[in-house]
Amino acid sequence: MQRTLWTAVLLLLSVWLSSAAPIAYFTDNDPDRTGWEDPILANGHTPIQVLDISTFDFSTAAIFLLNQSDNAGLSADLDSRLTDLANWILGGGVLVVHDRFVCDVDGVACDGNPMAPGSSGVSFVRSFSDDTQVNIVTPSLITNGPFGVLNDASLDEGDSSNHGYVPSSTLLPGATNLLSRTDPTESVAVLYSYGLGWVYYSTIPLDYYLVDAGETAVGDPNVAFNTIYAPNLIAFASDLTNIPEPGSFALVGGVLILAGLARRRLIGR
Repeated sequence: MQRTLWTAVLLLLSVWLSSAAPIAYFTDNDPDRTGWEDPILANGHTPIQVLDISTFDFSTAAIFLLNQSDNAGLSADLDSRLTDLANWILGGGVLVVHDRFVCDVDGVACDGNPMAPGSSGVSFVRSFSDDTQVNIVTPSLITNGPFGVLNDASLDEGDSSNHGYVPSSTLLPGATNLLSRTDPTESVAVLYSYGLGWVYYSTIPLDYYLVDAGETAVGDPNVAFNTIYAPNLIAFASDLTNIPEPGSFALVGGVLILAGLARRRLIGR
């Protein structure tokens, strides 16, 4: 009985250790960028830099962070993997997209977006008429999380803070409008479920703001994007995976207490 308990404790401990989940990141058209590295590490997870999207095995990651860095659209390599990416989300993966492209023509709505699986019927508008504003519509870990608090001014006055919007009236049933431009119906960040997984889609050109690993963010909103928004977003996405956070002291404490009890029982035999 005692040895069975000890085995269970070790299994629980191994599950907790594996909660330092592998998080893959890829900057389309500029894969050498390492801006996601520090936010991932700050959350206690393992970063996987994807340099070649054409051969990447999505099943090796719990979360996939995709930054689109080209206003002209996706690369051919990424386009060729969209079906594989969608199937990975259907099976429980979490996709986080920051999209410079949004749509082909400024001010003209597109039906669906290639980087937002299942978005047929949803409108995407590329627009720079109100591109300096990012406001909070629905509070979440992103705006009030372990790395700080954002308000309606924190991410403003960038060049640009957003590259367009999704009209909230066209969102999929059950989707959440998290961030917006000045008009709260012009969504800058939305969350929706897709199969067993989740998609977080944003028109924030985050690749422009994230500094490469080891560099220091200077000036607003750069500091807010790097030190609050990005690491909070990792915590938010991790929560969607149902994987315990590596910093879960209650879980660790429980494991250690059980380990101690099991050890005493085994020694006292």
